[in-house]
Amino acid sequence: MNPEGEQHIDSGHFHAVIVSRMVHVPAGIVWDAWADPAKMSAWFSEDTVQDLSVGGRYRNGDGDQGEFLEVTPGSHLKFTWEQPDYAPGSYVMVDIRPAGDEAAEIRVEHANVACQDADDLDLGWNWSLDSLISYLETGAPIPFEEWAAGRQY
Repeated sequence: MNPEGEQHIDSGHFHAVIVSRMVHVPAGIVWDAWADPAKMSAWFSEDTVQDLSVGGRYRNGDGDQGEFLEVTPGSHLKFTWEQPDYAPGSYVMVDIRPAGDEAAEIRVEHANVACQDADDLDLGWNWSLDSLISYLETGAPIPFEEWAAGRQY
């Protein structure tokens, strides 16, 4: 794993993109940022709509959509990824673990990703977690273009 907390796992012709970060807010606040569609719309993608229950659906302004397969309030999500342009047929797991009273670890694993989609999803999930952390710690998310320009992508 590199210092940014990213890892690629190659399983034949499919990959898992794994990205993790520490954030200096309690785990419950991190969960709320994933669970509340208005908050998701602020740091991830506009127009987020979701029914956060097993079998519930989500969608957002980027064309991401899918179904929640597992929901453990406060700590775990697993959902299908039915984005037709990037990794259709894959799934995402989000784990939030307390790291003391005032910090949490966030781990996102996007699995069953075709080779041609792995780099774009790695980029996207790294940005999204950095945007989430900025949103939680400062109140302001990081626009993708600003984030990418700072990294010379």
